[in-house]
Amino acid sequence: MKQRILPLTLIRYFCTLTVLAAFCAPQQLSAQPPAGYALAFEDNFEGNSLNTANWYYRAFSRPTKGYNMAENVSVETAEGTGYLRINFKGDADVDNDGAPDFTGGGIISKKPFGYGYYEARIKFYNATKGLHQSFWTHGMGKYAYSSGEDGYTESAKNDMLPTENWLSEIDGIELDSNTNFGFTNFHFNLLPCNCPTQIATKPHRNHPAEYMNLSNWITVGFEWSPGMVVYYVDGIERQRFSYTNTLFSPAEVWLTALAGYGGDLSTAPLPGAAMRVDYFRYYNKPVWGNMLGNFSFEFGKKSEEAVKNWTVNDNVYDNESTDGARVVFNGTAQEGEGYLAQDFKADGSALTVKQNLAHIPNGSYRMTAWVKRSPGSGSAHMRVLNYGSAKSAAIPAANAWTQISIDNIEISNNQITAGFTTENGTAGQSIMVDRVELLNKSFGEPAPCALIVDNVDPGYSESGSWNDSGLTGYNNTATRQSSSAGGYARWTPNIPAAGLYDAYLYRIVDSNSDGNSKLTVNYAGGEAALFINDTLTSSTRSGWVFIGTYPFEEGTAGYVQKAKSPTGATVRGDAVAFIKPGSPLSGACEDIQGRKISSQAIIVYPNPVAADSFSLSYELAEPGEASVEIYSLAGSLVSSQKFKAANSGPQQENIKFEGPPGTYIVNVRYGTKVEKTILMKN
Repeated sequence: MKQRILPLTLIRYFCTLTVLAAFCAPQQLSAQPPAGYALAFEDNFEGNSLNTANWYYRAFSRPTKGYNMAENVSVETAEGTGYLRINFKGDADVDNDGAPDFTGGGIISKKPFGYGYYEARIKFYNATKGLHQSFWTHGMGKYAYSSGEDGYTESAKNDMLPTENWLSEIDGIELDSNTNFGFTNFHFNLLPCNCPTQIATKPHRNHPAEYMNLSNWITVGFEWSPGMVVYYVDGIERQRFSYTNTLFSPAEVWLTALAGYGGDLSTAPLPGAAMRVDYFRYYNKPVWGNMLGNFSFEFGKKSEEAVKNWTVNDNVYDNESTDGARVVFNGTAQEGEGYLAQDFKADGSALTVKQNLAHIPNGSYRMTAWVKRSPGSGSAHMRVLNYGSAKSAAIPAANAWTQISIDNIEISNNQITAGFTTENGTAGQSIMVDRVELLNKSFGEPAPCALIVDNVDPGYSESGSWNDSGLTGYNNTATRQSSSAGGYARWTPNIPAAGLYDAYLYRIVDSNSDGNSKLTVNYAGGEAALFINDTLTSSTRSGWVFIGTYPFEEGTAGYVQKAKSPTGATVRGDAVAFIKPGSPLSGACEDIQGRKISSQAIIVYPNPVAADSFSLSYELAEPGEASVEIYSLAGSLVSSQKFKAANSGPQQENIKFEGPPGTYIVNVRYGTKVEKTILMKN
């Protein structure tokens, strides 16, 4: 294995919080991958040719003013080490119009990668403009991001790969030659049904040149874990982005150099111009998150459509529209909007909807799914195979959503195929599938919970004159504001156990907000000062902002305080969250021991619940619609129902709930108010 160039330890530096970057206290940071990770895949680009068992060429497509050409990609050896070379040229007339064209290229992994730590060591071309160099993840598709020459499209037509797998994109770095800036990015490619606005494209964040010497090789890394992406340059954390939605899908890795990019293309590339890559490495570790992509079938449009992120196999060539599997959005899903509808083939042959997962940690897993099935003959099973053994669970005939499971799945070879098969039935029969989970059993509950201090909770206090704002914040609840000199809001958590915690501020963005309010983080052994601009609205929206990792003692000794600047307009206060490093920040997941979550305004009866329904009583100030949402303690939405009241006053509804035994959070949402209580099911 090639040895790292970096020293064993690096000083981790942090910058003052602005709209694009976050401040943390200085600390030592190892140049090795984050703790707990093990190497799962690497390509050191040795020898004299690309390993085409691992990679496609990004060939011939023209997403910019230049072309991607396979012949621009090579593996070479210099000074005793191999590297990938992607040439940047401007001397070929590709389109035969009599003028030379810019050409570049790239490679794309043949297998997708999920949660883990990704790293590449890159020598960027920087002498002239026009080359867009990137290290990123993005799913492939039969109709998008595949030129046809790479082999993906034909494999998809032969039911070997998903027709579309491009749910999300993570850019470890995008660097345009001769600009001295690199960019990170994280976004979802489509807005899934009725999802929060934070799921839309995340604005790019830059890596300024003062800490990237582009005359040297640069080591770029990013850690993708449930709810968070952390970006590194030369072993130093530079950015992180948290998100609260549950969308996920493993995706292919891309190392690319797009030619003809940008406005100034007047200068031809220098002789020998190229992006070079020393190695790509992927590390993984067990995580609490679901291993399956698009597991609730939410990624798509509000209509009946072809299945995304799953491979549909009926052994019929290129019949995506008639293969017998589709995603349906008709208001009857077990969770969210969409669910899988999978038919029995009229000739009795097998139809399978599946995912082939590679590079996942070995260990003991459990697979669950919510299913329905029409009556009739035939065989319908949830299956797992290719992991060192095989198991299945029969799907029973049922007209109500029923959860089935396969337990003790012992993965020993870092891979698994998971899916659903129907066969030997008759036309008109079908199964329906929703919320499919493959979880590592070592974590118990899928996700730890954030301790969130909101502006109506114990632990929140104010100094100066404050009043309610018309702007809503975390959980769609009211926020507070102050224009008084010296005014501040303070959030004091009741820390359950001493240790390091990631802190997040729910920032309220508005044109009349303070442009330089001061944040003070009082932690065990010190105090940090940060400044935040809440006025930026063109590229930033209200939401959670990471403000650093700090040690806190058990109890209420620490706090976060936000104060108005001497010349600022309005300082705003909403919520602050504290969570163990590397854990997700979920908007619905709260530490029920750290705060009073139960509300006397809503009553569950009986509680604990023994059956699949319960009585819910609540009160409305005026007629209207109420939404009843049930969440697991891990933050997963389990059930959502809406009711319309013709009159104000006390309301009572019979809530159908077929979830497994456990403890849940019930939200009753009406207008801008949210009332909460705890539901226990035996």
